[in-house]
Amino acid sequence: MSIQRLAALTRFAIISVSIFAAVNLMGLTGCKSDSNYFSANNASIGGADGSTADATAGFRLRLKTKTGVDAFLHKFGNINTACEVPLANINTPTAIQCMLNMMEYDLWFYGFETELGVPASICKYVTDSPMRFYTALPGIGIQSATISTLNGNITACTIDGQAGVIAGGSCSGPEGTVSAGGGVTCTYDYTSSKGPNCCQGTAIVGVTATVNTVAPSTTTVSSVTTQFTGSLLNCMNSAHDYVEKWPLI
Repeated sequence: MSIQRLAALTRFAIISVSIFAAVNLMGLTGCKSDSNYFSANNASIGGADGSTADATAGFRLRLKTKTGVDAFLHKFGNINTACEVPLANINTPTAIQCMLNMMEYDLWFYGFETELGVPASICKYVTDSPMRFYTALPGIGIQSATISTLNGNITACTIDGQAGVIAGGSCSGPEGTVSAGGGVTCTYDYTSSKGPNCCQGTAIVGVTATVNTVAPSTTTVSSVTTQFTGSLLNCMNSAHDYVEKWPLI
């Protein structure tokens, strides 16, 4: 396989491994492939034959390899070091980050398996927080805006301290739109297209409304508060959400 193709098809994942009074393991993503270019001894598989655990190793996360699987796991920043908290550091609060290198398309065909090596009499429990991903972009909605209107038409507006774009009877910015009456919509609320509401926060809109159709003209100043009812978590998903009895401890 050429370097160009390998670079185009490879995705990287960061896996955090921490040891405290009890052990907390967090795995963020992974995948597999049909040809094992990393089948030689390496930090990814640990044991000399790629299947035998090393009883003298520390707290170690490694790949569960199989014939024809392309995968490589190592400590972040050092390709020659295992994803491991050394035995000498096992009683000291320690955290490392590890990088997983695998082909993107393999995730869909083979999934991802790891093996966890835990030294005897060390862990009271281990937790596994699997990969999660965003199905749509979440975010914080408009936080503050000012609107000036004349006879119901917007003449000036700012959104979060920046000039907004006036068009179609509303003022718009990156996080959403504000109507002439101070009503707010959010860019991260996808319910209009039958998606999730991933918008959090509170918007406070100051409205200065002037009416001069009948002399003398009148100006009123008001404030409109909108509480966004979504959540950033609404846009998160994981295959494990559909696994019975997950999470497991």
